[in-house]
Amino acid sequence: MGNLGQNWVISLVTLLLALCTPYSDAYTETASKVKSVVFYSPKVELTPGISSNKFYYDVKFPKGHVAIKSFNGEVVDDEGNSVPLYEVYLHHWLVARNHQHINSTSIDDIVLVKNAGISNGPNGLNVTHNCQIEYDIDRCNTTQKHYSGCTDVKKTSFPMIKGGYVIYGVARQHAGGLGSTLYGQDGRVICISLPKYEMGKQAGNEKGYIFEMTTCYPQPGSVKIMDRETLTLVSDYSNSELHTGLMGLFYFLLAERL
Repeated sequence: MGNLGQNWVISLVTLLLALCTPYSDAYTETASKVKSVVFYSPKVELTPGISSNKFYYDVKFPKGHVAIKSFNGEVVDDEGNSVPLYEVYLHHWLVARNHQHINSTSIDDIVLVKNAGISNGPNGLNVTHNCQIEYDIDRCNTTQKHYSGCTDVKKTSFPMIKGGYVIYGVARQHAGGLGSTLYGQDGRVICISLPKYEMGKQAGNEKGYIFEMTTCYPQPGSVKIMDRETLTLVSDYSNSELHTGLMGLFYFLLAERL
């Protein structure tokens, strides 16, 4: 492969509206050596009903051995004021490490650095498990003979080639989400992640939108997934109304040894 350079790419999917510099930043540092940095994308202008999928390369991400304590993204106007989700919805924002030949000038040569996750095939999918990034659900029919409530349940099972100790877990759901649970092969609960909904009308507190999913931080060594164990993921959504572009993702980290 030759010599490779390591860079960072920030992917702002749907929209990140910000100030005019390509990815300007500002650092602050506390007495405890915890640093904070703010990145701004170039300005993006949209008309109603239009989305934007932007990639920005060579972001000035901190170098060296660092631990990320928190990572948040939001849409702001050209004066830096937060924009509520019901006006402009920020669907995804991602930062990823990438490799590129030192002498290359083409973004076509960039290779993202990925982990060894379950769904890690073309476009982030594993064709073996027929993963879907997004899906739609219809509004429930309360007149059905076997009606048991307006809850849409999606379930999938997958084998873990390599196990380990669970140190973190969290689900990803959109508005309408009721929670997600990861089960072990014997039916034990590995992690439950539930949504927290906003109740207000201002930016950062928009009624009906999920602002956080609860996380799992098991006591070290208390939750273990065995090699070749089959896990089951269940994702619940309210289908009291039509929903499109839903997600039922689950992210968890394992440590091979403690």
